[in-house]
Amino acid sequence: MAAPVYSYDKDLYSRAYLNCYQRQSLVRLGEAVPDVTLLFAGALVGTDEIHRQIVREGRPRYDFESPVLDAEALALLGVTARQTPAADYAEARPLLLEAVRESGFALPVIDVFYLPHCVEYRKQHVTHTIMLTGLEDGHWSFVDDNPASVLCEYRFPERVVADAFDNGELRQVRTFTTAGYDPAEAAAGIAAMFAARLEAYTDTYAVLKGAADLLGSPWIAPGRAITLLGDVFTVYLGSRTCLREYVRRQLPDPETDALLGTAVERAAGLRSRLLIGAVTGLVDVSALAAEALTLKETEERLLDRLRAEVLQRL
Repeated sequence: MAAPVYSYDKDLYSRAYLNCYQRQSLVRLGEAVPDVTLLFAGALVGTDEIHRQIVREGRPRYDFESPVLDAEALALLGVTARQTPAADYAEARPLLLEAVRESGFALPVIDVFYLPHCVEYRKQHVTHTIMLTGLEDGHWSFVDDNPASVLCEYRFPERVVADAFDNGELRQVRTFTTAGYDPAEAAAGIAAMFAARLEAYTDTYAVLKGAADLLGSPWIAPGRAITLLGDVFTVYLGSRTCLREYVRRQLPDPETDALLGTAVERAAGLRSRLLIGAVTGLVDVSALAAEALTLKETEERLLDRLRAEVLQRL
């Protein structure tokens, strides 16, 4: 029987841009902090940075690092994040129980090799987080991805969670506390942070201009090149989806919103081409390169519009 789906915005809080810890945290924080989507000011990430992490460093797409959970921005929303190391599950257990009692959830860092609902179960070791929500009758209730990367509710014996924690490379408990905050002050403070990030923002768009070169590189296997470029456009798509949510709240400008919508649509088209190419091994390189250049033009117009609308207010 399929696990019940947890109630959340699946398009906004997807694994396209947010890693497991960020997504689980934001979904649950959003239930207590109405302005949590202001944190998507941290979704303004350039294609150069995406290229660096995904292509040059070979970082898995699901482990992309971004400033979405910036400590200063969280503080403006009355939120404090903590990461506490624990030698083993016995030491972590009281921390987990206290966090669940106080905030309703806790995020232990575990190894999916030991979780029966994961596709990597007994096959692959991957560091991950799960959102614990309650311990009853020797079973933990928690929220985690199903095989389709949709957040679902699970319930397993405590021993399963203990094994996943004890055998992980990074034994850590991540928790949040919330307090009151001034919504107007939070919006203004995060807007100032966004403006500073925008003012310092640079991007050469090298990966968009060089999509054909990447696919034709003699140093990367063709299948690997298709996967890497697909991950680049997936992360870009997710980032601009999140950024659009922030801009709609803080900068209700129809032209900016339309440009973000176009960027999302074009990135989705490029990702689809590459997903098909990953299966068939065939990609129309010329057509893809032309679409990537069109996306570059959209991104340039978007950044010009954002600068015109945001920086003039400084």
